Amino acid sequence: ASTFNYIIRLYSTQPEVSSVARAWLARCYVALEWPYDAEDVLDKMRRDSITPEGQRELTTTRAAYLIATEQYEQAIPELRKTIKSTKHKLQRSRLNFLMGQMQHEVGLNDEAYKSFARVVRSNPPYELAFNARILQTEVMSGNSSKAMIKKLQRMAKSDKNKDYLDQVYYAIGNIYLATGDTLKCIGAYEKGAEESTKNGAAKAMVLLRLSQIYWEAEKYVDAQRTYAQCIAILNKEHEEYAESEWRSKALDEAGPHLAAVQLQDSLQELAKMPEDERLAAIDRIIEALKKKEKEEAKKAAQNGTASTANTGAQDQQTQNRANNNTPQTAATSQNRGTWYFYNPQTVQSGKQEFQRRWGNRKNEDNWRRSNKTVVNNAEFEDYNYDEDSDSIRAAEETAMDDEEQRRLDSLANDPHHREFYLNQIPFSEEQMASSNQLLEEALFSGGISVMEKIQNYPYALRMLMRLLEDFPETQSKADVYYHLFLLYWRMDDTDRAQQYRTL
Repeated sequence: ASTFNYIIRLYSTQPEVSSVARAWLARCYVALEWPYDAEDVLDKMRRDSITPEGQRELTTTRAAYLIATEQYEQAIPELRKTIKSTKHKLQRSRLNFLMGQMQHEVGLNDEAYKSFARVVRSNPPYELAFNARILQTEVMSGNSSKAMIKKLQRMAKSDKNKDYLDQVYYAIGNIYLATGDTLKCIGAYEKGAEESTKNGAAKAMVLLRLSQIYWEAEKYVDAQRTYAQCIAILNKEHEEYAESEWRSKALDEAGPHLAAVQLQDSLQELAKMPEDERLAAIDRIIEALKKKEKEEAKKAAQNGTASTANTGAQDQQTQNRANNNTPQTAATSQNRGTWYFYNPQTVQSGKQEFQRRWGNRKNEDNWRRSNKTVVNNAEFEDYNYDEDSDSIRAAEETAMDDEEQRRLDSLANDPHHREFYLNQIPFSEEQMASSNQLLEEALFSGGISVMEKIQNYPYALRMLMRLLEDFPETQSKADVYYHLFLLYWRMDDTDRAQQYRTL
């Protein structure tokens, strides 16, 4: 800016120089975020005599000023004049791209689509053409959605787009969302987040939109996962960062309780199924797990990243994915600096995880063995093995039982076998009672968390009302009534609030 001011003073009698310098001075002020100074220079230029070259620079600078001050509708005509006067092919492509963005901002989606199409037709550098195609999906009408999806799917298969897959699947998801197919939109967004090769702005945007969909659909367990990933990479200056961070913290509070409800409901549903349907459901989960592992192994081989160090991490991921394929507790990693037993949430999560893995076991020796044959060592000392062959056979049979139990326990910890899933299902009355106790606690804590943290009052109301219906003898009845009073009061239903206040 200082240099351009010097030029303006030095060449004050030569408009062909000073007018161009004034335009660039205003551009500097725009870049410095000094809009009033920029506007003052532009006003003076309009009053003074100006050369054709100066007029072109004035138009370009005025467009930059209007965009910087978010006056997009006024910027479009100036930008259109700038495009007409620009002879450089690449610069014209960049300006058409910018024009499409401005038109999209003000809702002129049909015009924006045409602007992005002009970018693609100009045969610009690949990255510019790629991003123009991606943004076309945000402004396109539903008529050409199928053709665009096919085009994007072909782009996803191209090796040169392997670093842009998050953007490709984001675009596919946008199309599905525009046509009202939310399920396929979620699938595309999830695929984009999974296939992303770097934690950049593109992946952050995929996770942000995916999290918002889960939040609006009240799928809070999924939203907790995606929001946690999102805020880890989303720019803190992003306009939606503050709300995303608030939602993530709220979900960290309520998520474990909601996940526990989801887990116990699913396990009880499996327990009630006919055996053939239950086994078929488990087999589908195992088949999906194996397919996923094959795809990842193939991808690792193609990328040349398969190594001994990565194998351990992949095995852990496999275990995590297997657990995610069955309903389970979403244990959180917060409060790591606090001792385990001082954190009730962590203790509860641990109980639920133990119950999920082992079922209801008594606190006794050899609790891992479901068919225990306990043999006292002192009794063995009384045996005379040379004379009593029956005792030897008994010892051998016990050893065989132990070996068989170890084999069953090994299967019960392997997500590739049915035993892993069957071991979690509450078949006996005792196991079902334990599951109901966990469900009762989760409904109570979850309802309060949703009310206080997420502030979704109808959802919290459904959870607390279900608690009273399913567990009418709950010991938390007085607390439930109190929170129902608060809920109805906040929902401006004073009659119901008074009813629960009385109760």
